[in-house]
Amino acid sequence: MVNLNNGRRDFLKAMSLGAISLLMPKLLSAVEGDRKKPNIVLILADDLGFSDLGCYGGEIETPNLDRMAAKGLRFSQFYNCAKCSPTRNSILTGLYHQQADVGKGKNCVTIAETLRPAGYTTLAAGKWHVGGTPMERGFDRYFGMLGGACSYFVPDKTFRLDREPFATNDRNFYSTSP
Repeated sequence: MVNLNNGRRDFLKAMSLGAISLLMPKLLSAVEGDRKKPNIVLILADDLGFSDLGCYGGEIETPNLDRMAAKGLRFSQFYNCAKCSPTRNSILTGLYHQQADVGKGKNCVTIAETLRPAGYTTLAAGKWHVGGTPMERGFDRYFGMLGGACSYFVPDKTFRLDREPFATNDRNFYSTSP
């Protein structure tokens, strides 16, 4: 039993355990049942403000993201860590970044490592920047850069397509183009 006299951290632990115990049967039945599993799309964009998207009241038109948000679940309580790597650690594991070290695999599992055994195909694209590779942390496919910064026009040595280095001579290459 958790002693709630020890402050906020113990209170949050108790609340988290309670919420998980209430939600677990529903989550497991959705994954293991005969029903179609929901698609899960998780987007982390550096330098994107909370209210930049239309679905959160922003002035920028984002119709495709708004449509996805209208039919799905939207986060409203995720806090970034002011730097991209710790924020990625947190969103990949659901832990505070001090608890997780995705690159070294210590004391954490990623969302991909959790979903794969449940029959999900796990894909990642974009900047990884947490050490190691996505393929080592449960992702089936990956395209992007492992490092933290590069030219958008010329892939550097950290670009990968799955496990293989990616290079191109295409003069029209731009890393965020479809």
